[in-house]
Amino acid sequence: KPSLAPRAAVILNMWMYGAYLLHQGLDHCYKRSIADNPDVVPLGGAGMDEFIALWIGKGRIPGTADGYGLYGLTQEMGNYFGTNDPEAKVNSDLKLLYEEGVAALSFPNGCTTDNVDSMPHLWGVAQRMIAKATVPLMQ
Repeated sequence: KPSLAPRAAVILNMWMYGAYLLHQGLDHCYKRSIADNPDVVPLGGAGMDEFIALWIGKGRIPGTADGYGLYGLTQEMGNYFGTNDPEAKVNSDLKLLYEEGVAALSFPNGCTTDNVDSMPHLWGVAQRMIAKATVPLMQ
């Protein structure tokens, strides 16, 4: 029987890197929010785009465990625990949180002194994403 240790190591490292990407995006948002000239601090997708790309991975077929990313693993665990309808609840929730985070970034002057609410809101979304992403690790 093959060892699960190598697969578990890859999964945990992908999860940790995803959390890092979100926190790096928050750091960029914070730096922009205190900068005299926020245009010199690149924001990009504030970690949201990078996280969702890592989560979904390559070769994904919606609602299946196919593909190379944490989405597929979550679908596999959803099948085992009966939480797929047809998509695992965690995957559906993460996509909704991603959309919420991207929407927060789309407001004018996001992550600047002119929009002081964007940083705390983005932080809350990122923390909820990390919490949701932890669920398949525990299953």
